[in-house]
Amino acid sequence: MNEASLSAQKREGTGKQAVKRLRREGKLPAVIYGGGEDPLALELDYRDFDAFIRQHRGENVLINLKIGRSKPKMAILRDLQRDYLKDSMIHAEFQQISLTDQLTDTVAIVLIGEAPGTEAQFGGILEQSQRELMIKCIASEMPEHLEVDVSSLQLGDSIHARDLQFEHIEIVTDGDAVVASVAMPMREEVVTEEIEEESAEPEIIGRDQEEEEEGESSEG
Repeated sequence: MNEASLSAQKREGTGKQAVKRLRREGKLPAVIYGGGEDPLALELDYRDFDAFIRQHRGENVLINLKIGRSKPKMAILRDLQRDYLKDSMIHAEFQQISLTDQLTDTVAIVLIGEAPGTEAQFGGILEQSQRELMIKCIASEMPEHLEVDVSSLQLGDSIHARDLQFEHIEIVTDGDAVVASVAMPMREEVVTEEIEEESAEPEIIGRDQEEEEEGESSEG
């Protein structure tokens, strides 16, 4: 698990007005809980935290959180709330931990290897159905991501969560969940309608009746 440092300050004010003031000043409201201590309201420098998030996007990171002049707290980022309309962060949530704590968290899945079923003669497509796995392990063993080898997948084969084993890690995700598979590509069915052309001469309505009437006239 990667480690990183982050600075914060105790947050004095609470409530909507205090939060709005912080955001106007370029700060991000946050909180840290756990470690047998009461939750502590924090404020972060928005730009510094944004750079931190961009650098460690998708990774599980152990954070040395420096709060003022206090001794740094070891923590992980548990939640990050965003305003998607404004494309901005609005609140961060940290959990204080120790390296021996059991953690349950999601980690990214990275597929490695080449699946034989995707070779040209088979025409299969490698599909990744799960991008993350929920796992449980002690904090010191929490990985940045998990690698899943697909080099044994033939056409029609699948790897399920129950098929995966990692040292010191318990997989919490449902064992029936498909992680990766090789399937035939979907083919679009084109329906061709056959149009039958009538070769027979169209019937002329009233023709026979006119001929009969002409014949009767000549006889008279």
